[in-house]
Amino acid sequence: MTNGYTDLTVLDLSGAALNAARERIGAQESKVRWLEADITKAELPSNRYDIWHDRAVFHFLTDPA
Repeated sequence: MTNGYTDLTVLDLSGAALNAARERIGAQESKVRWLEADITKAELPSNRYDIWHDRAVFHFLTDPA
């Protein structure tokens, strides 16, 4: 399921969604760093991620701030 990628992080506001994703990928779940957080408040390290894939969350951010 990780398709050869390493050092993966999944961030979601919902712990339930994270648990569902963990169950879906099965034994490979230990190869992923799982973060339950609000992306607008999460403290992520600078220059840490090469690719960011957003499954549609940002379109819910309607306040310019």
